[in-house]
Amino acid sequence: MTLQDRMHNVSVIGAGGKMGRGIALLLLQKMIQREVEEQGKTRTGKYTLNLIDAAADSLNGLAEY
Repeated sequence: MTLQDRMHNVSVIGAGGKMGRGIALLLLQKMIQREVEEQGKTRTGKYTLNLIDAAADSLNGLAEY
């Protein structure tokens, strides 16, 4: 399995923290770029980014970030 195959469904554990937020943002940007290159548009359902954190409140601010 190649990295390209693995990039279709990714989870970031600890996404509410500073490092997790940065990792999530970079992954999201890369996933969107790849989706547009492959599909010609976004929101096709081909890519999934799961954001996980023990503190639910910290995940609420991710949409703004």
